[in-house]
Amino acid sequence: MAMKMKNICLIAICGMMTLALPRDATPQSVAEVGQTPPPFSLSDEFQDLHRLEDYLGKPIILYFTHNMCHYCTQVIAFLKRAQTKYQDT
Repeated sequence: MAMKMKNICLIAICGMMTLALPRDATPQSVAEVGQTPPPFSLSDEFQDLHRLEDYLGKPIILYFTHNMCHYCTQVIAFLKRAQTKYQDT
């Protein structure tokens, strides 16, 4: 009985959250290849702020990862080697 009540409460909460979503939200545009991307900034692992506009005209790869992922750390090592090799191009 307690499990049934938990399920009913969960469904009710999900329904209320759905109703709380804005109805007139405008869909976000998707950047296309060749278009200028929207301006944004991100902090790196050292809390240094990087603005996309500082890199316009240069090759850039944005890679979002979770540090505990073994595969992801291997990819980061590859990207760092590529950066060293191609940083002057």
